Amino acid sequence: MTDQNSERRASDQEFAEFPYPRSERDATPSVASVPPGTPYHHLARVRPRNWGRFLLGTLLIVALCIGAINLIEMGALLVQTALGGPSSPGPGGATLQNSVAEFALSSAILGVFLPIVLLAVWAVQRRPIGSVSSVIGRVRWRWLLSCCGVALVAIMVQNVLSGVLNTVVPSSAVQNAAEPQWVGWGAFLPTAAIVVLVTVFQASAEEYVFRGWLLQGIAGCFPRARDGVVGRTAAAVFGTPWPAILISAAAFASIHGYTGLGMLDIFLFGAVLGWLTVRTGGLEAGIAFHVIFNINAFLFMAAFGQMGAADDQGGVPWQDFVTFCVPLALFAGMTVRRARRRGLRTVTGTATAEDRTPVGVAAEAG
Repeated sequence: MTDQNSERRASDQEFAEFPYPRSERDATPSVASVPPGTPYHHLARVRPRNWGRFLLGTLLIVALCIGAINLIEMGALLVQTALGGPSSPGPGGATLQNSVAEFALSSAILGVFLPIVLLAVWAVQRRPIGSVSSVIGRVRWRWLLSCCGVALVAIMVQNVLSGVLNTVVPSSAVQNAAEPQWVGWGAFLPTAAIVVLVTVFQASAEEYVFRGWLLQGIAGCFPRARDGVVGRTAAAVFGTPWPAILISAAAFASIHGYTGLGMLDIFLFGAVLGWLTVRTGGLEAGIAFHVIFNINAFLFMAAFGQMGAADDQGGVPWQDFVTFCVPLALFAGMTVRRARRRGLRTVTGTATAEDRTPVGVAAEAG
């Protein structure tokens, strides 16, 4: 009897440390759990053949998004035709003949990535959809709102710094630009409402794709610890979140049309938000800064009737590069400090009073 109990305890311990359910122990697993102490970037390591599931899920996301984009554009054209507008794309491939409507359409197209990513997490990787949000298995709303407050402070610093720097050392773009004209409250308020509404979904979707799906998926494909010098060295390098952070940041930069310092801007944006995602155990900080940053930029365009320039990218003067890096660094430093002071959870495990009850991600009662 003693030998049987020892064997059972050893088997249970082995299973508890195994990162995904074994078929002989759980014949019909619906979703996989992860052991306590798992960091955010390893939450996709819940099934065998991580790289195959990640590749299949990525192909599914691309295919479904292409289909959804086509349906949205066709619907927009049908609505425009019914309202008496042109029934074909305009110059430059624009679907609609109104800059605000075109902005809303492009943001809505990006927004569809969010539910599709959640579908891939559940259907392909077979893990809780909440595990892409944070280490407690859901969005930590109070922490998200707190990060929005920090982001507002950082963006206010950016606006002041931009005004001072472009007054003292104006860039050629500022010198050559015509004096902006206020559009008036009647034109600004409806556009501002659209900007705020669609930007929340657009920026959140980008975070779920690049700091969520890609970062976790890439980290899950790297090998675990191996025997030997080479194996231990590879595990020491690729066991950290940095390869996944940098690769996902490069992918994020590649979908933008910036050049020079503008491309470096976007890469740093993705890398810092990826680092914050791992350090805080969830997407909330990245979503907060991304949303507030984009809303601030688009509201300025709406205020001066420049929504047609929302998709204009290209080069960035050094003044804009500086006024971007300073608030990004300020936000990162303030967020990490606040997370440390609040004792924010950064790995799976026992829920704190702040976290409430974990959903989906396995937790150990303590």
